[in-house]
Amino acid sequence: TLQGGRKGSGLDVVQVARAVEALGAGELLVNCIDCDGQHAGFDLPLMAMLKAAVSIPVIASSGAGAPEHFSEVFRSTQVEAALAASIFHRRTVAISAVKECC
Repeated sequence: TLQGGRKGSGLDVVQVARAVEALGAGELLVNCIDCDGQHAGFDLPLMAMLKAAVSIPVIASSGAGAPEHFSEVFRSTQVEAALAASIFHRRTVAISAVKECC
């Protein structure tokens, strides 16, 4: 998307992922604008689709709101990593809780 997710780009996410991999990207950090700040979990279908489409590591971003969201994204999509920011900055979730869950 463009303009902070307000305008569609017309590009296919899988085609873009494969193109940047072909250009030499070493990993993909995937931020789902629809999940960003929602704290309802990662976009599992998107992460699984991209993980299946490329051979480089995929990092899931946007949507984490509970420790279980991390174990869910790893179990359901096989991504190599997942990240969160606001839940840790605001101390909504302790880092130790995520470590224990995963």
